[in-house]
Amino acid sequence: MDVVLQHALRGAIIGGAVFMFMYLLLQSAKQPALRDPQTGDLILRFNKILPSIMGVIAFGAPIGLVILSMVIGFKNPSEKYIPIVMGVMFLALGGGPLPYLLKARIRVSGEELEYTGPFGGARKIAWCNVVRVRFHSDGSLSIVSSTKQKIKVQPFMVGIKEFAGLLDAYLPQAARDISIRDLEKFDRFLKR
Repeated sequence: MDVVLQHALRGAIIGGAVFMFMYLLLQSAKQPALRDPQTGDLILRFNKILPSIMGVIAFGAPIGLVILSMVIGFKNPSEKYIPIVMGVMFLALGGGPLPYLLKARIRVSGEELEYTGPFGGARKIAWCNVVRVRFHSDGSLSIVSSTKQKIKVQPFMVGIKEFAGLLDAYLPQAARDISIRDLEKFDRFLKR
């Protein structure tokens, strides 16, 4: 019975930590939005806390594993590969999304949406060309144009509440009618 209780307690602690992490990210996205001083356009971006956490995971965890390996040592020579593999995994999982989190920006104006990121050129979708909005289970929205071009708006971007208001103001009626369920899901997600 003690083993079952230990596993349940460990699962509850990990689940609580993940829930708290996601809650803090959603709360940080509700900070006041960044506006372009010249045009007044809304600029969606990730809060500095998320890239900081991913950087700590990417670089701090492998360093910690090396230090821990020196302190604890190994029972047999083949065990030395375990921290190396774990360190590479932390580096890939934490460092992989880091350029995206640091550079992704979505500029929202009365005429268009413009995405710029670390890879590739800018993507622009004029509001009049938006034909559909899709809500995804992770809370993100895909804005789809008549040419099938997409811009994905992440729920952890600072200014997401203001974006929801602009989406209501600028989305064409035809796209709103097609996307009504997705828009309702997005509204419910933001009110959590």
